[in-house]
Amino acid sequence: MKKIKKLERTANRWFEEYRSPITGKTELISTDKLENLAKELVQYCMEDPTATLTKFAVQLKGVPWDTFIQWVDKFPILNEAYKNAKIIIGDNREAGALKNELNDKIVLRSLPMYLERWKEAEEWQYKLKKDTVGFGAGVFKIEMPSYDDGNKG
Repeated sequence: MKKIKKLERTANRWFEEYRSPITGKTELISTDKLENLAKELVQYCMEDPTATLTKFAVQLKGVPWDTFIQWVDKFPILNEAYKNAKIIIGDNREAGALKNELNDKIVLRSLPMYLERWKEAEEWQYKLKKDTVGFGAGVFKIEMPSYDDGNKG
């Protein structure tokens, strides 16, 4: 993972640089721009039911994914926006699956990445399966006595 170069700190403003995957040029970002990025992230997820976090960062904003995640870890305002964006995306996908607008199998596989309650439910189901290994496992042979009521045919 590439480290972000810290360029300058004045008062409470930070300036950092990153290389845009779209333009290939080195770009600068300040804390003011990061705050705007946080607002735009949540707004994008609220307005676009097909929103993804990688599409926002890489395709729409031209920020490499690993750089974006470093910023999420480093800047509380972006971290909060990221968490809220994940919840919004999860809610949108859940609603889309309930309305049969989205493929429910794909949605069910991805919801634990976005919503904590789905992650907890998946862990609970896994634990239940793990705890019941051997119960009902194997092949059972059931023999039924033939019943002859005297009627043919």
